[in-house]
Amino acid sequence: MNFAKGSPAAPFCLNNDLGDGWKQEAFDPDYFREVSEKHAFPLGINIVFYALTH
Repeated sequence: MNFAKGSPAAPFCLNNDLGDGWKQEAFDPDYFREVSEKHAFPLGINIVFYALTH
């Protein structure tokens, strides 16, 4: 993707395992190990890092 300088960008995670991994981690330890640790949290860290550096 090529964004124009200064254009806003927003990540959307609706009705998928990534968004659920950020908010549902406390309810099921197996879900936390399989989805939150492996996929949801690393993606969240990447989004924050990208937002702070660009």
